[in-house]
Amino acid sequence: MNSRQTLLRDVLILFAFAGWTVALPGFASDFVLSMALTCLMYVALSTSWALFCGTTRYLSLATAAFFGVGAYTSALLVETWPWWQVVALGRWSRRCWRCSWARWCCTCAAPISPS
Repeated sequence: MNSRQTLLRDVLILFAFAGWTVALPGFASDFVLSMALTCLMYVALSTSWALFCGTTRYLSLATAAFFGVGAYTSALLVETWPWWQVVALGRWSRRCWRCSWARWCCTCAAPISPS
């Protein structure tokens, strides 16, 4: 199998999995939906851990720490706010963090002028 066929196979599997996850809330019970979301959450966590720790062989617990802080904060906010407001707050805070990080990187990485 060449690389083009492998890519096509992987894209088809990705679309099939995405279609299954989009259709799941329509026909699954609350328990199955909860289990599927939990599995997807752990897939995202393990993927982020493998991307960093797998290639560098560096044990970093920051991924798990951020995951825990985000889960705890979301659980506290969902008790008082509707879930869609919590999701919107998460997206807004992520966007603000990315913008502030980009500004910090741009100001710290000043171009070196020739003397």
